[in-house]
Amino acid sequence: MGCTWSYHDAGVVEVEGTPIVNPGETAGVLTGRRTVALLDPALLDIEIVDF
Repeated sequence: MGCTWSYHDAGVVEVEGTPIVNPGETAGVLTGRRTVALLDPALLDIEIVDF
C-alpha cells in the first residue's frame, strides 16, 4: 500500500474498500494547517476539520 500524500497532509483515501485516514497535524507547524479527523463509526463517515 502506498500513500499519495505526505505524513502531515490531512486526507482520506480508500484502499480495497477500507478507509485510510491521515488526520494531519494539530500544531500546524509543518503545513500551516491545523486539522483533526472526526469519525462516525456507525456510518464510517469521516470529516477533516480545520481549526
